[in-house]
Amino acid sequence: MRWKYSRWKIVALAMAVLSAGCSKPNVRIYNVPKDGLSIASNGIEEAPEEIRWVKPDSWESLPGTALRKGNFRFMNENGEFASIYLSAHPDPSNGLRSVMNDWLHSLGKPPVGVGDFLEAARSLKIGGRDALELFHVADADELSGVSSFRGVSILSANWSWEIVITGPLPLVESQSEEFDSFLRSINFERPANDHVSNDQSSESQFVYTIPEGWEEVDHSKFTVASFLIQKEGLPDANVSISWFPGEAGGIHANVNRWRRQIGLKEWIPREIDRAKRIRAFGNRTFSIFDLRSYQSENMDKTSERILAAMTYDGQGTWFIKLRGEPFVVETQSRKFFSFLEKSEFGEGEPAQ
Repeated sequence: MRWKYSRWKIVALAMAVLSAGCSKPNVRIYNVPKDGLSIASNGIEEAPEEIRWVKPDSWESLPGTALRKGNFRFMNENGEFASIYLSAHPDPSNGLRSVMNDWLHSLGKPPVGVGDFLEAARSLKIGGRDALELFHVADADELSGVSSFRGVSILSANWSWEIVITGPLPLVESQSEEFDSFLRSINFERPANDHVSNDQSSESQFVYTIPEGWEEVDHSKFTVASFLIQKEGLPDANVSISWFPGEAGGIHANVNRWRRQIGLKEWIPREIDRAKRIRAFGNRTFSIFDLRSYQSENMDKTSERILAAMTYDGQGTWFIKLRGEPFVVETQSRKFFSFLEKSEFGEGEPAQ
């Protein structure tokens, strides 16, 4: 089966042609719609830029306010909800701490000082820009229980964008993958006087062949395609393919996100760089990561392994990820690399 992916519109084309007793493969063309990205001004008087994002399907859109340029809510079946919002702050050195202290004040808790904040925050990149992230848990009261705050500040010279989710700890934790996807989708518009080519001939395409034994399944709006791998007597494994604008948070942030997903501790940048393998497949060069526990004392903490590849196509980053029980991933590793070998990408520099 042969698949072609192209970014800007959604088209599905299925062909079955019989000729001289041979069947041609089914072909489909996918394009990510531009109108799937929300746009908002940052609210500063000069309106220096616009920002784009993709909202997870499970989040409900709420009306914006003077401060919240993106305003969302996730509600579970019990009526509990987490609030998610995006706002601009005129002081990039203090934006996230100020937002978090406002949240602490609403719970009747003391503010966090600069020193404690800088010690707890971690650095990452979002939309090609430097950013800070912080996670904080606070006991609210007997009725509210434990409340949590996860915030990210995307830094610029004269302002910062603050992206925040708050609510009961279990609810915030349940939305971690959606929040990560939201962050990876963030992209900044060019200034209005910059020329952006709309020449459709310049769009890059992704063409790939599905290996035998990989079953196509429904995928989310954050992925291009998803496949299920089933082995009798073993847990299912899955393969996901996704594309995000720009650096999509960078290699370090994505690797540590994957490690957290399977119960492994985060690596420092030096450990990530040491684990990275650069391999060429087809017309692309990929950064490859094999994430699993190599220490017997950690085997009870994770029963999964992730084999991931990422590459940059000149406009955004492609992620191809195989996740599952370690033995199943091992049996599929050759197919995974063959999948990369037979894939065709547009031009661009590889992920480094």
